[in-house]
Amino acid sequence: MLSTPVYRQVMRDVIRDTVEIFGTPRFFHLGWDEERALYAYDKAHFSMRQGELWWYDFLYSVKCVEDCGSRAWVWSDFGWEHKSYYKRCPKSVVQSNWYYDEELGQYSLDPKINKHAHRLVQFHDLDKAGFDQIPCGTNWSGAGRRASSKVGGNDIIGGVVKYCRENVSRKHLLGFLMAPWRDCATRGRHHDMNMQAIDLFAEALA
Repeated sequence: MLSTPVYRQVMRDVIRDTVEIFGTPRFFHLGWDEERALYAYDKAHFSMRQGELWWYDFLYSVKCVEDCGSRAWVWSDFGWEHKSYYKRCPKSVVQSNWYYDEELGQYSLDPKINKHAHRLVQFHDLDKAGFDQIPCGTNWSGAGRRASSKVGGNDIIGGVVKYCRENVSRKHLLGFLMAPWRDCATRGRHHDMNMQAIDLFAEALA
């Protein structure tokens, strides 16, 4: 029921109730990532908005958050392929662009060397456009690291913190986000990885 009146009413109700339950938090993360055809290849069913329909729902969700007194926060993926994002997205929206160096391109901005250079360029573009940022790193290993190079992800968060401290203006750098992408159970097979993520994050920020 994406983009229907019922969908938008449920969105408004859920945001309102969540803000109330958590006492009007400073930030409210709305997501808005991974709605791309690229992610549909292994799905039995996939819904995706594009064009003005995407913008209508996106801006509506931002307004719902702001009407409740919190500040909208989103993943910045949409801007990789839509340069209109920098003009149409309200500057009040906090951006989390992410870089995991999945293919070991390091921090080169040359697309011939780094397959994901556009993700690094996004940090610069968001800064020039005047957005506040909370960049995201990880200790998760992408496909290139795991399959081709047998390299773990322990170096990623430190690289992201260093790169963004050097390339994002201090007034727009609100902090950093760590995403191990593993469940946070206190016990279980991912416990050590999550605890390690905390240590790596602390070391990167020291």
